[in-house]
Amino acid sequence: MLVSLKLGFLRKEISFVSAVAQLVGQFVKLTGCYVVGSAESKDKYNCDQPEHVANLITKRIHMQGSAVPDYYPRYANFLEYVVRKIKEEKIVYVEDIAEGLENGLAALFGLFNGRNVGKQVLVLARE
Repeated sequence: MLVSLKLGFLRKEISFVSAVAQLVGQFVKLTGCYVVGSAESKDKYNCDQPEHVANLITKRIHMQGSAVPDYYPRYANFLEYVVRKIKEEKIVYVEDIAEGLENGLAALFGLFNGRNVGKQVLVLARE
């Protein structure tokens, strides 16, 4: 989800998967804002239902679609910013590492039942 933030404003993030949510919260905090809540279930915010559309209207919520190619021209700047923040330890990320192909299926199932934390990584071999 793309967001526009203003310093000091509250921000509620909607519908992220864990690996993304951990980073989005950090980006929000780096702008001087903070996350009020988040939902990791697509059915919690199903905008096809009439009562949810009414909520969007009565709460004056702004929704806007976007596509990744729209942001390709900004990628170099984004990468420079993120690498700098990682080096400064202002952005950290969690990886859930499973070792070996024999553990791949369990790691995959863990993605779907909430067992993993952060980004799931399967290490097949170490050099």
